Amino acid sequence: MGRMGLINSGGASSGEGDLAEAVRTAIINKRAGGMGLISGRKAFQRPLAQGVELLNRIQDVYLDQRSRWHDAAACGFALAGRGF
Repeated sequence: MGRMGLINSGGASSGEGDLAEAVRTAIINKRAGGMGLISGRKAFQRPLAQGVELLNRIQDVYLDQRSRWHDAAACGFALAGRGF
């Protein structure tokens, strides 16, 4: 049998911890072989610039081909300097 890609739901917006939670979820999902993260409320229920930044950080996880995302400490890179 072939493999099937997993796309994980990001969950409800919880406020200030949304960026960290979204990046952490993306890292865990990618480690497990996931191919994407569904993000709606976390990105779209905040000012445009913050929503775009959140989506960019999630994209960074999935688009980066280096293995650093297999290390939970990589979350610090994705969150560095973000004002969430």
